[in-house]
Amino acid sequence: MENNFFDDCGMEYNNLHEELAQVRREYLAAESTNIDCMHHSEPNESSVLAPATSSPGSTSDSVDCTPLCNNDDTTLDHDVDSPYEDCTQQIKSFFEHACDCRYGKNQSPCTKSLDVDEVVDHRMQCIELSSPELDLVILGALQSHFNRSYEKERHCRKYFFRDIQVCKKTFLLVYGIGKSRLENLKAHYKKEGLVSRTHANTSRLPKNTLSRESVERTVTFIKNFATEQAISLPGRYPNFKDLKVQLLPSSETKASMWRQYKKPSEEKNLSAVSYKKFVDLWKSLTPYIVIMKPTSDLCNLCQLNNSKITENVNVSEQEKLNCLRNQERYLQEAKLEREFMKRNITACKDMLQNSGINLLSQRPSCSFHGTVHYSYDYAQQVHIPSNPQQPGPIYFKTPRKCGLFGICCEGVPRQVNYLIDEAVSTGKGANSTISYVHDFFTFHGAGETDAQINADNCGGQNKNNFVIWYYSW
Repeated sequence: MENNFFDDCGMEYNNLHEELAQVRREYLAAESTNIDCMHHSEPNESSVLAPATSSPGSTSDSVDCTPLCNNDDTTLDHDVDSPYEDCTQQIKSFFEHACDCRYGKNQSPCTKSLDVDEVVDHRMQCIELSSPELDLVILGALQSHFNRSYEKERHCRKYFFRDIQVCKKTFLLVYGIGKSRLENLKAHYKKEGLVSRTHANTSRLPKNTLSRESVERTVTFIKNFATEQAISLPGRYPNFKDLKVQLLPSSETKASMWRQYKKPSEEKNLSAVSYKKFVDLWKSLTPYIVIMKPTSDLCNLCQLNNSKITENVNVSEQEKLNCLRNQERYLQEAKLEREFMKRNITACKDMLQNSGINLLSQRPSCSFHGTVHYSYDYAQQVHIPSNPQQPGPIYFKTPRKCGLFGICCEGVPRQVNYLIDEAVSTGKGANSTISYVHDFFTFHGAGETDAQINADNCGGQNKNNFVIWYYSW
């Protein structure tokens, strides 16, 4: 690229000159390769190659891109003309018809004072530039001859190319732009000066964007919910290095929290964000609030089978195969039990639908003709006061323990919990279990004629003669 291209615009060209020269060489090399591939036969004597012409002021690294000249005897078929040839033909056509101005020598058109090759090279260089770069080039050309302090709105503007005055049409052709872009650049230069343009929509927000109040109200709800329900474990929860991490109980989900957020917002005629936006705001603004993953009791038989499979290294293949078959058979049986329980729960939900049973009031025995499904178990003891961070005074003292026993009716669904203070706790044996279950059926049961009970395999609590006698009674 010629250095005076940027000299005329009043711009530095060191880095940009090298980059554009490299792009131009690669582009022209690719185009010449395509043209050679399109010529399947060599030219005969009547087909001659026009010699390279060196334009005035051209540098030594200029590339000869003169097209082939054809006579009547030889015809070269070009399916697609190269952009360089198209640009050359367009400029030659413009120069042939000339313009109506009288800015050239002896009142001739300005195109008479210009060289076609220079104009073609300049236009191709402008095409290679990006839009912001071309804006700066044109602004530099305008700065060389325009006066920003001139307050008259309508006056004759002068355009120059390589220190030669040209008309507006030629100026637009040389830089490869339209009238509207030139007028916009002139207005921008008069107002802002030699700075790059910024799109008008850059600082505007879309129409469907959330207001600041909606975002703040959503984030405040999540933080307040975490303050009431979450457990803070600074630096003690695995996979989380953030000291601000707060763990919500596994019984909550993001969907359930969104429903709790949406309902009061609609009651107060406030705009509520969608569930997807609720989750996005949660992840981006409050990532330290997470929901604990639900944990389950480890099956002893599964643990033994897995240990046998992993520890059987120096045993025969038959023994390994037997262990795998035992584990597969046990998992299949557990799957059948789980499916059986799910079918019972589904049937219970269908039966209790629109029945009005809520487990909050006492109902007479056998007042509801149907089958109801129940499940119960002990939970881990709760300490009073409950503080997972264990500050100094609590760490060296033994907190008061409170037992927790829950019975759930999945058909409603609702769960009744029994809190047992350590002063009245008698352990977790069959006597305690039967007492809690009997109290539940007396004061909170659905009054069903048939009941399905699910519990764990603990022999001291459930799998014993006393519990079986109670259910038989």
